[in-house]
Amino acid sequence: MKHTIFNVQAMFMALLAVALICMPVSADQEAIEIEVAEVIEHADDLYDLSMVLLAETRVINKDDTISDEIKEVSRTIHKAAHELEHIAEHLQENTLELQPLIRDPDTNRTAIDRVIADIEEDIGDFLEILGNQHDNIHDLEHVVPASHKEHAEGVHNTAHQAERDAKHMLIHTSALTAALDVPAASASKPAESPGFGFLAALAGIAAVVYARRS
Repeated sequence: MKHTIFNVQAMFMALLAVALICMPVSADQEAIEIEVAEVIEHADDLYDLSMVLLAETRVINKDDTISDEIKEVSRTIHKAAHELEHIAEHLQENTLELQPLIRDPDTNRTAIDRVIADIEEDIGDFLEILGNQHDNIHDLEHVVPASHKEHAEGVHNTAHQAERDAKHMLIHTSALTAALDVPAASASKPAESPGFGFLAALAGIAAVVYARRS
């Protein structure tokens, strides 16, 4: 009877050791929070840059001394800037939605992935609209009179900055996904966490040996 009790205890300890070894580690919370902060910052930047595009083209559009041909180019960019503004607003809403979700990234992983997918889709639309205005932006810079050169250059420089920020935002959403994937990677490679797992394994082995000797 005594020998049976020891065997049961040994089996329990061995199973516990295996469970501890296979238990996934916590997500890299610090890395997740850093990437979310970057994504939020870039969303705010894209909104601000969209507003700059609107302001610069508005100056050209409202000046009576500017020809209708030049205004047509500027108005086309202005209209696109409104689309960029709306996308940036949606990006701001989605990025802020990530903040409460990442408090428990494992439980909320499905919701987080959905938000990230929406963000990346919006960024794709943002870059496509911006890219479609590439020729107009450069044409505007060459055709405006000297009195409005500064505004046309402002449109050009702002558009390029918006493109860079949007692409950087995609880098950070990819990094966020990678940080969220850390637990799954760690669980599939227990050897990468030798300290805790090694001790747990030793505990299981010791329990079995102890039972056999008893």
